[in-house]
Amino acid sequence: MPAFDVSHGPLVRARLARLADDDSRLYLTLYHAIFDGYSLYQVVVPELAALYAAALTGTRASLPELPIQYADWAAWQRAELQRGAYARQLEEWRKWLADAASAELPSDRPRPAVFSYRGSQHAFTLPTGLGPALVALSVRERATLYMTLFAAYLALVHRYTGKDDLVVGTVSAGRKRPELARLLGFFANPLALRVDCSGDPTFRELLRRVRDVALEAMANDDVPFEHVVAALQPARDAGRHPFFQTVMSLEAPMARLPEGWDLTHLDVDTGTTKFDLYLEMNARPDGLGGRFVYATDLFDAETVRRMTGHYTNLLAAIAEDPARPLSALPMLASAERRRLLVDWAQAPAAYADPASVHGIFGTQAGPTPHAIALLDDTTRWTYAELDARASALARSGYGRSAFGATSWWASMRRAPPRW
Repeated sequence: MPAFDVSHGPLVRARLARLADDDSRLYLTLYHAIFDGYSLYQVVVPELAALYAAALTGTRASLPELPIQYADWAAWQRAELQRGAYARQLEEWRKWLADAASAELPSDRPRPAVFSYRGSQHAFTLPTGLGPALVALSVRERATLYMTLFAAYLALVHRYTGKDDLVVGTVSAGRKRPELARLLGFFANPLALRVDCSGDPTFRELLRRVRDVALEAMANDDVPFEHVVAALQPARDAGRHPFFQTVMSLEAPMARLPEGWDLTHLDVDTGTTKFDLYLEMNARPDGLGGRFVYATDLFDAETVRRMTGHYTNLLAAIAEDPARPLSALPMLASAERRRLLVDWAQAPAAYADPASVHGIFGTQAGPTPHAIALLDDTTRWTYAELDARASALARSGYGRSAFGATSWWASMRRAPPRW
């Protein structure tokens, strides 16, 4: 299929396929610059249903006139920016994001010098019953389902990174003004939510913190986020977003479909990603699910599948008891817990050369010199770096012990990422 010609259009393609006398399918391909999730689920589907119903009865569809067009809104927003209407909101963002550090997730590989933006995705569906339980929890805690899902994802990032001060991206619908409610177009605006996870709070307390931060951010989301970045002027890196590397969002709710209708969003894998990791959740009549879009420069498919399991396990534990502190929320399945605590804790039955542990290290380091061997909050060494430092320490004389410097470093050879 040829690419869209943005300068000439059209930016939407449609194909109707008749599969049987009572089964037809309409395939729509839309360029992202002209629509967002809200446009599809709350504008396109209801109006298409109204037009279809009118065609069946031979009447004219009575769609109300739009008060403005997308170009009118774009011109208005540009004028507001030029007259400084968002100065107060910009000041709020300066205050919130001052000295903010991006949360770097532990990855399978070091970040390359030049980020390729190659990506893949992994879709999943939560177990039946978990979605309604999370909705009920959200109602009890005076929060939205989005806030609960975001707080759970924040707990996951907190557990992975060990960081308390976290900045995670999200997306605002950008449709506060009533005249935008039925307008087709791209209004979504990225936001950076900075949440304090310190003190090992209960999930209920973390949800309260997320709710407060999210409400403040949504109240100041009129200013396009690129203007926030320009105003704060953070250090720039072509391979990194200036404030966050991971994002979580919840798709807009879907309008009620007419009887006999069904809507399917085909997850076309474009092979690209804008961020290290992007969790897109969606709540549909058939259940709650989502997909991880991830950078293949950094993550393997198996790692992302394991992330999905961890997130699902956290959500189940949260729904069961939100009063537990974050450190006590289980995120490992029983099989993975046994593998970490029992299977990997046992020494191998035999080594090829039991008198030479540094030889074992060399055997591992040789084929994988660029793999991560040692990882903590401030240090990330590859096998090659670790071997060079250990050898230098041995030559200096400080490492001459009963085991030898290299042998001591070799004991770290299987240090796993802190998932």
